Amino acid sequence: MAIIPEVLFVFVMVIEGYIARKYFGPDKDSKILTNFFNKHFFYIMGLSMFLSFTAGYFFTGYYKINYFHMVLFSVIGVIMFFVGYIYRVYSISYLGKYFSVRLMIQKNHCLVSSGPYTKIRHPSYLGGWVSLVGMAISSGNFATILLVSTSTMILYLVRISHEERILLESIPEYKSYKSRTCAIIPGII
Repeated sequence: MAIIPEVLFVFVMVIEGYIARKYFGPDKDSKILTNFFNKHFFYIMGLSMFLSFTAGYFFTGYYKINYFHMVLFSVIGVIMFFVGYIYRVYSISYLGKYFSVRLMIQKNHCLVSSGPYTKIRHPSYLGGWVSLVGMAISSGNFATILLVSTSTMILYLVRISHEERILLESIPEYKSYKSRTCAIIPGII
């Protein structure tokens, strides 16, 4: 059962990489925010996941989980993974032409504040985080769950701070939108 998270992770990376390259690239009039973190975000996230799972498996010997709980964790984790991933894809598709893997403002960029963006400014990150935590839960390893949930949330929050800086500079109504919404988790962050 421990192989399920790794298979899900590879699935996500292959699908997202294909979609990003095929449909979402910068055009010549885009204002792109480039720094090391943003340029290599997906590699950093992948390294974080790898280290979290590796460290989690290191601590596996300190507790035992029975087969029933392993199956339960796997089922809950896989369900969370797919629910989060579907929400992420829905949020990205709702943005349509304004979505980009790279942090950038496109020509004639407009603020989208309806649908999944009504109460949450970054619902695709919420969906991504839920799916990654689901992947960790499916491992049945408590250390992995803790490491994945905290490290990925920290990375998403850093990315959000970079993204919001460029949005505040480029879209005048973003400040008002930011004041009435949550960044990633309603009522918390």
